[in-house]
Amino acid sequence: MFLRPGWVRIAEYIYWKICNVIKPDRAKQMTVGLAQMKVYLWQEFMRVEFDKIPTIEDWENPVMNYYAVNWYLSQKEVSSLLDVSIVYTGNVNEFYIRLLHEALARLMEVDVII
Repeated sequence: MFLRPGWVRIAEYIYWKICNVIKPDRAKQMTVGLAQMKVYLWQEFMRVEFDKIPTIEDWENPVMNYYAVNWYLSQKEVSSLLDVSIVYTGNVNEFYIRLLHEALARLMEVDVII
């Protein structure tokens, strides 16, 4: 998987902070973090799972992103990488599925416990 460069994510967080003051409804719809999950979903996840408000540190934490995405996908009844592709991109996206397969293969190589 490819992550947005750090400078792009920093720009997103600055934009999010501005929107959060000027146009809070828009800010909640933005996608942020390594997983690019919508702010309102991050807020719900953190409230339900940790009883806290998400921080930029949470959005940048790979482990927290894993649990956030796992929480999100568990609500969507996802059973395959094809389903993940549809949830994240809106339709079947062969390139996205290939990236997911490659990421899963790398995790299996390093024996990551999920």
